[in-house]
Amino acid sequence: MSHFLNFSFTFSTSAFLAIFTSAFFLFGCGGAVVVKVEKSETASLKVPELVSVEPADNASRVKRNAKIILSFNEPLDSLTLSVNTEDTECSGTIQLSTNDFKRCVRMNPLELKDDFKKIVLSPKGIYAAQKFHQIRLSTEIKTIKGVSLKKEITGKPGFQTSWSQQIGTAGDDIGFAAIVDLEGNIYLAGLTSAGESGDEKDLFLAKYSPTGFQQWIQQAGFGRSVTAAVLQINEEAQLRLSAYSQEEGSSAVILATYSMDGKKIFSKNIDLPGTAPGNGLAMDKDGHIFMPAATPFNILKIRKSGEKSWGTELNPGLTIRALATDTENGMYISGNMKQSLDGKKTKGGTDIFLLKISQQGPKRWIRAFGTTLDESATALATKDAEAVAVVGYLPQTSGAADDETKKYDAFVVNYNSFGKQQWSYILKGTNSEQSTVTAWTPAGDLLVGGFTDSSLEDQLHSGKEDVFLAKFDSAGVLLWLRQFGTPENERPLALAIGKAGQIYVTGYTEGQMDGAKYNGGRDIFLVQFNSDGEKH
Repeated sequence: MSHFLNFSFTFSTSAFLAIFTSAFFLFGCGGAVVVKVEKSETASLKVPELVSVEPADNASRVKRNAKIILSFNEPLDSLTLSVNTEDTECSGTIQLSTNDFKRCVRMNPLELKDDFKKIVLSPKGIYAAQKFHQIRLSTEIKTIKGVSLKKEITGKPGFQTSWSQQIGTAGDDIGFAAIVDLEGNIYLAGLTSAGESGDEKDLFLAKYSPTGFQQWIQQAGFGRSVTAAVLQINEEAQLRLSAYSQEEGSSAVILATYSMDGKKIFSKNIDLPGTAPGNGLAMDKDGHIFMPAATPFNILKIRKSGEKSWGTELNPGLTIRALATDTENGMYISGNMKQSLDGKKTKGGTDIFLLKISQQGPKRWIRAFGTTLDESATALATKDAEAVAVVGYLPQTSGAADDETKKYDAFVVNYNSFGKQQWSYILKGTNSEQSTVTAWTPAGDLLVGGFTDSSLEDQLHSGKEDVFLAKFDSAGVLLWLRQFGTPENERPLALAIGKAGQIYVTGYTEGQMDGAKYNGGRDIFLVQFNSDGEKH
């Protein structure tokens, strides 16, 4: 007879389950019996982990409208995710800042994708230029099962945005000139379109700090469209600004002087009756300007005070596209011609000419070249009194001059001051391209810019017309070539060199340059490269 001791126990449900779901062996008549182990629900909950961030820490040249993608290992509870959408206060469980979270970037409402494992963020507007942006994630972020981040996450140093700038109105705005002072500030001038319809045209002048911050912008009161502009810093540390406007039946020029803080010191508008034989504007080292004018003077000089000085008559059939002065009283004129200076016809279409004259008017020498089709020079650059570079476009194939399907190659030719060709280079893509701007660096290298609707030198084609920038050494060897743009059209029209070798390119874009804000029509862009061709 068996006897049992009678003990009384009180078990909770969880304790009871813990005992009977543990693994143990019962030894008896039937041998060993294995009982299955069941894990508790809390043991299976995973802590959320940030798997990846795009753009990553230390990423550079990030577009100023780039989306930020945060990927996690577990689905997240949307009720624990928030950003500051109303102001720049650092609120919300997800924050983005450029100044150690004293202020935060205003964001659009976030998006959740990939079964709540991926957060997609975008700025309300655009990010600040060339700034490191840090992301901070709060421990209040939880998974759908209620598990929080173990600790706060802060990206270090964050991603760095592009330096690129873009400004404009609803109409057409174009950058025509740029210059850099000894402190690295950049001055930009060109065309702006005011008014709701964009019909009110004027000349503008703007100043940017080395970091890309716009310090001021002024309208000059020209009251006309701008087709060329020049900038110069004089010996009194003042800005000399001039712009040319060519319209059917009349032209005009403005001379102005500004202080470095944007105050207008002097300004004079000069009307030029008649139709000029082309476009272009040059300023000599003393601040006097040269431009095309109507007959009898194809080239007109106006002194820096605004008085007309002299004019010179050129042969008929010339279309002026570019003017440049050197440091020893020489001036260069280039473009295209239907009739050579000796009165003979060209080979067909229009040929390229380069004419050197004294700044007092007398001709010194002329060079010309061409094919049976149309070609033209578009820009000039002088290297002190030693050399002059000519850029423009050449037809790819020979044929009829009125062939509407003709395509072009971009070219550059370098001459010494006596008119002897030193070297030349043709830039060929798979479609069509033209050179539009050129400048010498202080080290004696030559920069050439233009546009292409294909790919050059294995560069990526962004879409439609892209900008290209090439650098050649003094012997004409191509050192590097870069291509950039948007899915829309853009063209470069001016170059400037900074004190540390930075290269600034301006012109116009019809898209968003590096994610900057697009305002409509044509916007002005300003981008920066270092001397090795790396875009900032």
